[in-house]
Order: sequence, then C-alpha cells, then structure tokens
Amino acid sequence: MENDSTLVANWFIDAARRDGQQITLSKLQKLVYFAYGWSLALYGKPLISEVVTMMPWGPGFQSIYGFAGEFGSGPIPSCLSLLDGCPTLREYDSRLPLLRRIWELYGQYSPSQLARMANETDGPFDKTRRKYLNRTHVSIDDDDIKNHFKSKMQDSPTTEQNIMADYTLKQAAQDFRSISDGVKQSSEILAANNNMLGEMATTLASCHLVSKDDLLDATTAASYLGLSTPDTIRNWLEGGSFPGAFQSRGQWFFPAVELDKVKRRIDEIQTKNKNRDLQLPDPSDDYDLWAIYD
Repeated sequence: MENDSTLVANWFIDAARRDGQQITLSKLQKLVYFAYGWSLALYGKPLISEVVTMMPWGPGFQSIYGFAGEFGSGPIPSCLSLLDGCPTLREYDSRLPLLRRIWELYGQYSPSQLARMANETDGPFDKTRRKYLNRTHVSIDDDDIKNHFKSKMQDSPTTEQNIMADYTLKQAAQDFRSISDGVKQSSEILAANNNMLGEMATTLASCHLVSKDDLLDATTAASYLGLSTPDTIRNWLEGGSFPGAFQSRGQWFFPAVELDKVKRRIDEIQTKNKNRDLQLPDPSDDYDLWAIYD
C-alpha cells in the first residue's frame, strides 16, 4: 500500500495532539515499530508494506525519517504532509483497533523509555546490530520481530515490568483479543477464548454493543442480531449491508458500529410488526428486511 507508513505515522501524530501531547521523531518511530511487531505476533502479517530498518539509534522506517528527520529531537509540529495533504487512516481501516491499543499502552512513555524497550538486549534490533557491525540502514528480519513479540505474550508479568507498571503486555494482548474479537491469531487461541465468546454472545443478544470499536466474527455477529445461522449474515454481507467487514485467515469480521445499526433497524422493524400486525420474515430466510418494510 503506497505511503501506508505515513498514514500510520499521521494517526499517531493525531492521537498525540488529541491527548495534548508532543511527539518527537524518536517516539513516532518506536510507536510504529511496536505496532508493526504486535501485528506480526497477533495477526501473522506486517502492519505496513515498508520493512523495519536498523537505524543508528534503533529500529525505524526510512520514509518516516525522510518526512520528519528535519525536526531532530524536537516535537513534530504537524502531520507528515504529502502532495495531496495530510493523509491518515480511514474510519473503518482494520488496523485501527491495534493502533488504539498501542497508543494506550505505549503513548504514556518518553522517547528514551521507548528506545530502551525497542533496543533491549537480544531483541531484534540488538541482534541485527551485532550481526552487521559498523553498518546501519540494514533491514531487520520480520521473523525475528515476530518471534520477539510472540515471546512477550508468553512471558510472566514479573519479566515485563520494564514495559508496563500495572498492565503487562501479556494482559494487554489477552484483553485486546477479548474485547475486539477481531484479532484471531491461531486455532489454539480461538479454542482458549470459546468460553469468553459464548458469554459475550449471551450479553450481546440482550443489549446494544457498548463499544463501537469492537469487531465480531460471523458466529458472534449472527447471535447478536438474533440470526439462526451465520450463513444469513454472510448473505447480507454480499448484499452490501456491512461495508466495513473484512476477511482474515478465512473468517469474516464485522465492525460493531455497523452491526449496531442493523440491530437497531431490526428492532425498529419488530416494533412496526407489533404496531401494524405485520409478520416479520424468519431471519434464517434470505429476505431483504429493509426492502420489505421501507
């Protein structure tokens, strides 16, 4: 994706501005790097198309340095500007839940604290630096980055005190998988989360979604909408009812904000049915509820 590293960088710059923070080039590089590493560990794929580069002071991205290098260690005053303005990620970009979590976890730290985390001994940057002595601007291998961040998911809380004082990365990863339900890494993790997903489906069946940032898989989304089978929601998907839905590892995931709109529409239809004594079609049938009642 062209300029996707700039899109992600601008999202973090906007997040810092919203929270009343200043952000430097060093901090920006580390935030994008951590998002890149966790994307590899959680999703099995890189966050952006640009590779991580071993720079003199830590891992980073050449294009971000090209746009913001002139600011040195001072704050970046505005977004990274291209010829067509200051682009950032769109509202329904599938990477947004992860970026929000990264900002929540790492945004509180100073550039020097983030640098110590990114440059830790035996980490991807340290290994690459020792492998290529007296060299810079060497690409850091994605497998090294993925394995490093996956190991963070397995560490005990006491070994992660350098990352979170009261919220370990292991807990953060588990929490992120639970509330977003859009980060599906492997069949083992899915099996471990079955009980939690069942409880979520029960709760969602009786109320609207609390967080518009959640992502639901087809089975949970169907349960929330009161459908008897996930096949129905897939049929509605083909009809364009969920433009923000996306597929990952063979499964469909649906933004909560879209599901909530559909849920409210179904509730409205059911109210009309009560008031006008209309028979509501069985949701398992492939009827277009909207066309029938509009």
